[in-house]
This record gives sequence, C-alpha cells and structure tokens, in this order.
Amino acid sequence: MYRAIDSSLQWESSRPTFNFRQPGLWPYTNDYLSIQDCQIAPCSTSSYPGFWTVPLIDNIGSNGFPCPMFDSCQLAYALVRIIYSFEMDIAL
Repeated sequence: MYRAIDSSLQWESSRPTFNFRQPGLWPYTNDYLSIQDCQIAPCSTSSYPGFWTVPLIDNIGSNGFPCPMFDSCQLAYALVRIIYSFEMDIAL
C-alpha cells in the first residue's frame, strides 16, 4: 500500500515569512540553521536534523499589512464577496 507521508515525519507550520514571499519559501528540513526571517520570537538558533518546517507565507491585506492566514487579513470588500460566493457554491 502506498503511503504519501510516513507517520514518523515530524514537522511544524507556525513560522510566518515576509522576506520569502516571491518566490515563496518551500517546506524545508532543519538539518541546518534556517535562513527564514523571524517574525515571532523566540526563533530557532540551531539545527534540528530530521525536523521539517512548512512556512506560512505572508499575504498582504488591503490595508497593506502582512498576514500569514486569510482570516487575519483585512480584505477589500470585493474580495470578501468573491470568497463568500465561492464558499456558498461549495456548500450547496
């Protein structure tokens, strides 16, 4: 049987990045010290072999401020309507 992800894989996804938005920062191992920017302290200062990080790539809200998740973004009204319509189409 095919297993897409080994159950022993250790990872985290709690570190947002602003500096690596374009191009986006891909998931990486912590076999070496990370080059990712530190937005929420404390950040790692050493390596953790075998441990993966899936970075949260910041979006830019309509107010110009970064936000790692859409629910924390201030969105333009037109975009809110598009997202709402999309979600309602899926729900029906």
